[in-house]
Amino acid sequence: MRRRITTPSPPGAIAFVVISERRAKGPAKISAGISWATGRPHGYVLEFHDSNSSLETLERLERMWREIRENEELDLDKPRYVVEELEVPEGYYGSVVAALVFSEICYLDAR
Repeated sequence: MRRRITTPSPPGAIAFVVISERRAKGPAKISAGISWATGRPHGYVLEFHDSNSSLETLERLERMWREIRENEELDLDKPRYVVEELEVPEGYYGSVVAALVFSEICYLDAR
């Protein structure tokens, strides 16, 4: 269970963000996803936003990790994922967003 920590960033703080976003006119199912892994000497962040379902987005992100591991000699921890999906009704426009915000403050606690 995740517990949200409400400590705000200090005023004037700069946040570095990776955003994955997809828009569509309904009827449509859209998804966007982010994946990240810490490693040595550095970590990686991947984003994907060109699919119809969360399953397709997750599979594409996993394929991207396999490609990176085949081409690079990296010591990476297990990747983590955030994938969002939205059903856009007919006659409406929709947007789905997944974002990773880099911060020294921990906002989600996996307790």
